[in-house]
Amino acid sequence: MAAASGSTDNDYSVVTEYYGMQGGTKSYLAYKIHAGTPQADGDVYPTSGCTAEKGYAACITDSQLRTEVKRYLAAHGLPHTLADLYPVFFPPNVETAMDNGENSVANYCGYHGSFGAGTTATIYVNMPYEPTGCDAGQAPNGNVVADGTVSTLTHEVNEAMTDPTNAVAWVDKAGNEIGDECAQTFGQRLGSTNPSNKSGTEYNAVINGGKYYIQQLFSNFSYSRNASARGAR
Repeated sequence: MAAASGSTDNDYSVVTEYYGMQGGTKSYLAYKIHAGTPQADGDVYPTSGCTAEKGYAACITDSQLRTEVKRYLAAHGLPHTLADLYPVFFPPNVETAMDNGENSVANYCGYHGSFGAGTTATIYVNMPYEPTGCDAGQAPNGNVVADGTVSTLTHEVNEAMTDPTNAVAWVDKAGNEIGDECAQTFGQRLGSTNPSNKSGTEYNAVINGGKYYIQQLFSNFSYSRNASARGAR
């Protein structure tokens, strides 16, 4: 993502169609992503919280995740502003759960959230390890889980840019964000990476030379020019 930042030929460039108002003037989002140094959190999981489903060793609530992100950032002197995003990737056999009871086993592939206020709010993404159901069945890089994670991450990172704190953000009348609008919609395939398994290694995006199978994002530009789509909504 960082190496291709600013290019106009992938999903991430769609965010430049969205804006906020500053002093009565439209301020459009800039597609600028910088990769930080990966961090490994070795803290022991809390023992209380949600109850893990069968086959899972631990279950982490959203409140517990927020507490740990806050602790870790403070302990390591890491910044937390509206320009910083922290995706948290969980290992296998760890379930996560939102405060409303929805969990990563049955209800979602990932989500983004925030805590704190103003320009020092902390923006994070919950990325549970999803063995099934979030990969659309395609593995252009040879790993169904990893390839599915790339698609989920694309969804959440772009929504975190257009809707970082849910205070002043882009959502449709039903409350859907730009990724929700196109959930599990992948569009045109560009090819496959394995001639012996064409049906399972399709890709629909090339980002900095890498081939990925990622869901689409809602484009205001395309929607405004598609009369049949407008009539169907």
